[in-house]
Amino acid sequence: MQIELRSHAIDLSPETRLAIERRASFAFDRFDARIKRVTVTLTDTNGPKGGAADECAVSVELRSGGRIFVRETHEEPLTAGLRALDRAKEALSRSFGKRLDRASVRVRSPHGGLVSFRDEGALDEAI
Repeated sequence: MQIELRSHAIDLSPETRLAIERRASFAFDRFDARIKRVTVTLTDTNGPKGGAADECAVSVELRSGGRIFVRETHEEPLTAGLRALDRAKEALSRSFGKRLDRASVRVRSPHGGLVSFRDEGALDEAI
């Protein structure tokens, strides 16, 4: 999984950049095998006129070809980034949870009874 952090019209401090990169890595670590790329883009939506509205867009490109996109706006770029990453993580959990439920398989155990597997790896090990 690749994680890319971009900023447009915002000067990010090294601490802010590091905090967002760490949160992204931590948030998506358990989905690593399913994610191709995560792009976090921070933008000053007010531009040169001033004001306090920073936007964070998180795009998660999945290996299956799908994409999850989340956008969050806040006065602070760090808060916008952390909230957007949390929302993207929740969206991935919901998405993969639904897919796993649909993909669950039931097989008859050699010892009798049915055994349910929610992922292909577990099914391969059991057969």
